[in-house]
Amino acid sequence: MNLSKAIKMLFFSGCFLIFSIALQGQNKVSSAQLDLKLKANTELYRKNIDEAFLQIPDLLKLARNLKNSNAEMKIIDRKCRYFYSKNLIDSLIVQAEELKKVSANYQDYYFESMANVYLAETYSINNLPDRAIENLNDAYKLLEKADAKSEKVFFAKANVLGSFANIYLDKKQPKEAAKKIRQVIKNGYEIQNIEERNVFQYLNYSNIANIYLQINIDSAKIFADKSLAIRPKENTDDKNLISIYSVLGTYYEKKKDFKSSINYFHKALKVSKSNGTDLNLNEIYLPLRRIYLSTNQKDSAEFYRIKAEAYDLKVMNSKYNSLQKVLSKEKNLHEQSRPEHYLYAILG
Repeated sequence: MNLSKAIKMLFFSGCFLIFSIALQGQNKVSSAQLDLKLKANTELYRKNIDEAFLQIPDLLKLARNLKNSNAEMKIIDRKCRYFYSKNLIDSLIVQAEELKKVSANYQDYYFESMANVYLAETYSINNLPDRAIENLNDAYKLLEKADAKSEKVFFAKANVLGSFANIYLDKKQPKEAAKKIRQVIKNGYEIQNIEERNVFQYLNYSNIANIYLQINIDSAKIFADKSLAIRPKENTDDKNLISIYSVLGTYYEKKKDFKSSINYFHKALKVSKSNGTDLNLNEIYLPLRRIYLSTNQKDSAEFYRIKAEAYDLKVMNSKYNSLQKVLSKEKNLHEQSRPEHYLYAILG
């Protein structure tokens, strides 16, 4: 019940006023509780995204009941992050479209830009890089309209540059991808607080380490080591570790140090299992299969062959479903853009 309704009720009965005041108090408590629940869900998401995701429906319902637009967008954004982390691209595109619609309705440039970033990822995965770049350009334009002093806008711009890097990797242009992440690293030095800067650069060094696997393997290890050196102590099983351990596993595989390579790949799998992240698992399964084959450990090699094929099937199904959604959207856009005289020609 809003304040204007409470004022109207005052003219009819004092008891309505008392009820209204009590209800407003409940709403304040509920809003405070929602903030606490969201904070707790954020912490849980860092530890285990599957458990955190189970809380999302109730949180979203509460946010909408309280008409808390910012919380609503945060929760939808979290759903997008979940589906991205699980490589469920068909579900990601649905949630990204919802986030775009809701954020545009609330005129929130930040979350609308993030929706465009997620959509760009779906286009990129479906081998439509030009459409992906269009979405990223739209995302950056929206962020230019947002508060330039806002921390979340600063980090959102970094996300956009990171997504550009992903697309350049898909286009087999790793050097262009590296340029984008180097720009993010350079921007990171604007963060004055050393601990906050380290948290930011920890992710960036990991990202550029992955890129350098395609450019220079020794540089990849240097960046992976730099990332580990500034890793925040409180991040026990963060998903970024999967990436770092995979880079180190690949490095030692290339150097024929198979014992160290297997150790790092298994560390990556342990973290993945712990926090529920399924993204890019074949970058672990396939190298392990190669190593076990080359060291004549046939049973282990066969185990990871089966794991890799099952993962491929899951990704292909999700990718196929997402492609159908993309094509359906493209068809609708095309039909909406048809000139009117074309329609008349058919009818005539």
